[in-house]
Amino acid sequence: MLFQLTALCGILWTLTVITDASVEPVSRKYANLAFILWMLSLFVSMGSMFLVADMAFLFLSHILHVSPASLSPLYVGSTAASPSPDPSDPSSPGSMPTRVCLISAVDYNQFFVFLLANVLTGLVNMAVDTLHASPPFALAVLLGYLACLAVVALALFANGIKIKL
Repeated sequence: MLFQLTALCGILWTLTVITDASVEPVSRKYANLAFILWMLSLFVSMGSMFLVADMAFLFLSHILHVSPASLSPLYVGSTAASPSPDPSDPSSPGSMPTRVCLISAVDYNQFFVFLLANVLTGLVNMAVDTLHASPPFALAVLLGYLACLAVVALALFANGIKIKL
């Protein structure tokens, strides 16, 4: 599977470069063939990277004789202190007795996290000249933005706070 995904990545990236150079430049506005190939290239590349990461976690868990979930950066802390767990609701705090998944934390307050992400996006756009930012600075802003969202989602989930708007 990894070999097939790697070959597909190579083919898609080659077609993207050829289409961009000889047909027309990539344009998100017009959603042209070069843009579609570029998006496919990115998505297949990301899928390949996730597969490699998953294989690395499985390999390490096999060598260390531990659960693969214990090595994942998506799992943190314990939910033992969470109030009134509802075992029938997989997204409620306390339903995963020993680990909290970031996905469950975001799922617990989906609408609030969505609104917070939009507000943070607006703040970033007002505070930072995004068109002239260097790539390392843009990456740092993006990682800070995502870290803020993750910390807020995890804090609300760990304390059993459900914000209903």
